[in-house]
Amino acid sequence: MKVIFDILPQEDWVSFHQMHHGALQQAWAYGDALDAMQVRVHRAVVMEGGRLLAIAQFICRRFLGYISLASCTRGPVFAPEVTAAQRHEIYALLRRNVPVPRWRVVLFSPNVPLQSLEAAEVKGLSRVMTGYSTVMLDLRRPPEELKALSLIHI
Repeated sequence: MKVIFDILPQEDWVSFHQMHHGALQQAWAYGDALDAMQVRVHRAVVMEGGRLLAIAQFICRRFLGYISLASCTRGPVFAPEVTAAQRHEIYALLRRNVPVPRWRVVLFSPNVPLQSLEAAEVKGLSRVMTGYSTVMLDLRRPPEELKALSLIHI
């Protein structure tokens, strides 16, 4: 298994991202938007035997002139056949190889609920903040139904 940074063509990234329902923060366009604001973006691919296992987009910044922060928000995006043990190995590979200077902090916030993470996947990782919560609401429903949900007051 190997990790390579900044080599996958945009169309291949977009295809993998869409096929595996990646989060907005892992979309190519999201990285381009940040890049336009002078935020450093690194895109990693994880390969094994010519097979693409995962993609991970890192947003990188420097603090105090010597601390590098690399954040993989709502990622990596994994192929469905990747096992918990492989995901654990992928996290380690990405953390070791992210191309930012030493004195680095590498953060992951997986795009899955906490209870869905397997122990083998996150062994050795520390939780430093509460994960994401997302509410999906079908806005095509009639206003009366939406009001009844007590989520929106129109």
